Amino acid sequence: MELFILNFLKSQKHKLTCVVVQLLSFEGLGALEQILLQKKYVIIYKRIGVDEFSTGEIFQSDLLVLLGSPLSVNNVHDYPWLSTLINSIEKRLVKKKPTLGICFGAQLIAFTMGARVFSNKKKEIGWGLLKLSAKGEKSCLSELVNKRVLHWHSETFDLPVGARLLASSEITTNQAFSIENFVLALQFHCEVSGYEIEPWLIGHHHELKTLNLDISKLRETSQRIGSETCISSKKTFLKWTDSFWVFFYNSNFYCKFLIFVKSWVI
Repeated sequence: MELFILNFLKSQKHKLTCVVVQLLSFEGLGALEQILLQKKYVIIYKRIGVDEFSTGEIFQSDLLVLLGSPLSVNNVHDYPWLSTLINSIEKRLVKKKPTLGICFGAQLIAFTMGARVFSNKKKEIGWGLLKLSAKGEKSCLSELVNKRVLHWHSETFDLPVGARLLASSEITTNQAFSIENFVLALQFHCEVSGYEIEPWLIGHHHELKTLNLDISKLRETSQRIGSETCISSKKTFLKWTDSFWVFFYNSNFYCKFLIFVKSWVI
């Protein structure tokens, strides 16, 4: 039945769109990009501070991806565009439109849902294991069991009301959560391959030196284990994008068609 509906929708020439909110030029989609292209998404980057964006553009996309940033969601008074972005996210969540948040993006989702975003007990930078919850083990994150992911954040968040906690780490309790099958929020970076790390080491040089972290060691670790993690990350993103039917969020006709077909089969 799913194949039948998928073929029908393809015949309607519906082009899937993914809007990517990017705040740093060197923090991109990484492993996720290949999956989206494989699924025939039209990827539209909105580079904050470079490209103009509207609530309508972000709301109407089939999929929204919110990437990382050194900013805090609490800095609305310094960055007025944050209010527009938060309002856009809120509208998507109300309509249950697929939304993925990574690092700062996860904090944006939590904040939009009314959760507190605050300074973590210590900065978490480097590669480390996740501890999956029982629900996390049954989720798309199961692909990351025994895999080290990249952590790079100084803030954390309370778990939003109605969210399912999927993963924690030694330092951070709330590393990942989901809302039904339309929201996935990841505090960590599993999209980064080891050989994409150099721009991070350059862009975050001051922070790394201030924390007295060994840049050479971080580079070596990234190149040694990052590629393996990236393979598992692709499987994670593939599972998640398979878990929702974005086709039905942009058109009332498609929604009605799905309801009709399901009732007819039953």
